[in-house]
Amino acid sequence: MPTLLVYRCQVPGVGHFASTDPGCEGQTTELPALGYTLAYTRLIRHTTTGYPYDHASATARIGANYRPEGSTGALSMTQLPGTTALLSCQDGIDTFTSTDSACEGKTVVRRLGFIWTSAPQGVPGAPGAIGFELFRCRASWGDLFDSGDPGCEGQTLDRSLGFVATGL
Repeated sequence: MPTLLVYRCQVPGVGHFASTDPGCEGQTTELPALGYTLAYTRLIRHTTTGYPYDHASATARIGANYRPEGSTGALSMTQLPGTTALLSCQDGIDTFTSTDSACEGKTVVRRLGFIWTSAPQGVPGAPGAIGFELFRCRASWGDLFDSGDPGCEGQTLDRSLGFVATGL
């Protein structure tokens, strides 16, 4: 069963937060670690609150001008057999996801986690979890976004990204 250490972190003069990053995302790490967590994270689709409109999928902090639309499923936070990295990429104002390690020639922002290349069978530590195909779609104005709908919510299908886990 994949697990990650959880650290107590401090932002001096502000407060504390928990993180799986040993470096506390650039803040102060307080030891000892708090414990362990299952190594899965939710992939949340967000949209900007105003023009120019952009969708972005994220597993952590995202810009203040984005609001969450909902979870598209779970990614593994560690590489498991049958998974590949899912990256957050930037092309001008468009934030999009890709399984290409070079973000298709655009800017790599960060690794979001690991997505399954085929529907997962028996997700470690998550009995009953099933795979759900995740698609990358293109809106009429050019924005790339993720969706579980093979019809892309009435927009244009760009490609299948792989499978996220549901039922965790």
